Amino acid sequence: MADYCDNKLIIRGDEKSMNELYNFIGSDLHSNFDMETLMPIPEEIEYFESKVKDQQLKTEEHNFTENENDKQLKHLKNTYGYDNSEDWCENNWGCDGFMNFLSVLYTKTEMYATYITHWCSNAEFIRYLGKIFPELYFNLEYNCPEGGYAGYYKIHNGIEEADELSFYTLYFGETDEPDLIGRPQYMFDAPDSEEFDYDHTDEIDIIGGDWITAFSKSKLDRNNVVNWDDVVKFINSKY
Repeated sequence: MADYCDNKLIIRGDEKSMNELYNFIGSDLHSNFDMETLMPIPEEIEYFESKVKDQQLKTEEHNFTENENDKQLKHLKNTYGYDNSEDWCENNWGCDGFMNFLSVLYTKTEMYATYITHWCSNAEFIRYLGKIFPELYFNLEYNCPEGGYAGYYKIHNGIEEADELSFYTLYFGETDEPDLIGRPQYMFDAPDSEEFDYDHTDEIDIIGGDWITAFSKSKLDRNNVVNWDDVVKFINSKY
């Protein structure tokens, strides 16, 4: 999936405050902790868009005249700040799509969720929750491989902290020839290379230019990457 954003959210607080959050979400945390459920798109916007879609499909009967459309668009913008669901979502959720949950874990004092959103993180939605529950600590970390960036958003007692970091994924393939004592060797798939004959078997995510930490967590280094100079060249071109 090329147009996704990985999100990791941690919410912490005392037992009373977390219980208030759980009651707000509902009994089924995995299903109910969703932007559309907790902060739905205004019904008027969705209704208008459905009518316009119907209008475009029909050839004879129209639900709205062009003049009525203009009036309705103006009403929606004056009422909600936006006259279409895409702009509304991007400015109220932070992204224009879904929350596809991978896992939700919780205790009396902490909730941990990992999920996927479309293109961007849903930091605006987390801001919305942070304003409703100011005594809770919200910490969102995200990375968007296709966009080439990562970052975090935090809010507690109305104090917000956010930063955006560069994000690159380096791909490697295992070669057909091990070294002299039988250890596997790898080839870096440089983005500007014209030909790459190996299947990608390993990858390394470099966040915020911290390539030293990224490689320290990997089995790959100058001793088993045959074109290590290309790795260094790529890193130097980015940072």
